[in-house]
Amino acid sequence: MSVTQQTQQILSSFLEHTRKSDVDALNQLAAPDATWWFNGAIDKVPIAGKRKFSERVVELHHGFFGQMHSMKINVLDTVVQGEIGMAEFEVTAEGPGKHQSYANNAVVKLTVKDGKIREVREYVDFFGVLKYLESAKSEPEKETVPLVA
Repeated sequence: MSVTQQTQQILSSFLEHTRKSDVDALNQLAAPDATWWFNGAIDKVPIAGKRKFSERVVELHHGFFGQMHSMKINVLDTVVQGEIGMAEFEVTAEGPGKHQSYANNAVVKLTVKDGKIREVREYVDFFGVLKYLESAKSEPEKETVPLVA
């Protein structure tokens, strides 16, 4: 198998495991010292910057996306050459609030060496993230029933 074919296989697995939020399978694709970087101003966007791959996977799939009722990833395009694999995709999700929905596009670049992901660089439109977070604030408060009349 050529380096390009191996990178294509890892990119495809990465996208499939991301669709399923399979944290263990994602971590198996990466080298122990792999990193995952998100674009954005670190002082304004909590997930921006570089983290260990394993920490980022948990942050995204048990945190941000883990609270949603459903998530779909539609891959629009992939390009692979040698150790570099890139994918453009759109993400849609619902919840956890009744009227809360998420829609965004992203581009992810993987660097693969020795059959493992070494680095992920992800470019996301943070206006989509902020819109989703703002919709959580506008969710109506649940009506409570007093315990004592």
